[in-house]
Amino acid sequence: MTKIINSLKMASVAALAIHCAVGTSSANKAKAQSIEYWNTSEGELQLQSKGRNNYAGNFKGNMLLGARSTTGNFTGHWINSKRNTPRCNYPINGSYYWGPVVLKFTSESFRGKFGVCDYAPGAQWTGTIKMTGSGNSGINMTGFFIPAYKKKFTTTFGPLIFKSSNGQYQTGSYGNGYGTIAITNTYWRESPRQESEVNGTFSNREGKQGGFRLNFESECVFSGEYWYNGQTNQKYPWHGICSSGKQRPQGGWGCKAATAGCYAESAGMLVEEYCVKNPNTIGCPFKRRR
Repeated sequence: MTKIINSLKMASVAALAIHCAVGTSSANKAKAQSIEYWNTSEGELQLQSKGRNNYAGNFKGNMLLGARSTTGNFTGHWINSKRNTPRCNYPINGSYYWGPVVLKFTSESFRGKFGVCDYAPGAQWTGTIKMTGSGNSGINMTGFFIPAYKKKFTTTFGPLIFKSSNGQYQTGSYGNGYGTIAITNTYWRESPRQESEVNGTFSNREGKQGGFRLNFESECVFSGEYWYNGQTNQKYPWHGICSSGKQRPQGGWGCKAATAGCYAESAGMLVEEYCVKNPNTIGCPFKRRR
């Protein structure tokens, strides 16, 4: 792993948003749930489709996790089982020894880079296909998912829209132009909760700035929080649900049950609008209510 460190000396420090690519390569649709065996510059790589465009693999005893887009772009992490690289500031998949991976796949080969912690990938990684086979790679990816970045979210602070650049979702806007966000890192939390955590910064048109953390409990639901710069001890809730696109009801008291659906109808609101403001209400989709 010495070459990783040497390569990183030439790389700039940058936060990488991962697990953001969506879609499945058309060239690999027939290989779903099969294992791909690759001869690579880092030893043999066994890479298995886990469905929903997600992949898990292993090489030299290390783990590879990520997603591959329709054009073969792979973004993810490698987990260093040997722990012979620098210890990172926070864990990914339960390990403090990891790095970002960005690869470009074709049907016969791949080329890309990998790194350590939040440093930009600097070490080259290439490979050629060896064969495919059926079986199980033995890596636990139960429940793994990618947030629905392509969709519009109804949130505590109005609509939230994630924006893609070069196949990666790293920015966005909220509140109908009131503010913008920048994603600094995203990682999968396998246990004790199966969540995809998105961290970043925000700024609004009033000149205020701060940070946020969005814990996606499913592709379309997150329970989060934000804070202002210099006030990290004071955090505020930020919840979101994928927008349904339905028309708002007229309102009134036709529905009497004590559920989110009835309260929303009576208030002339969509269920997602009511739930992001009242997340503890029965019928709201949040698993971890705050």
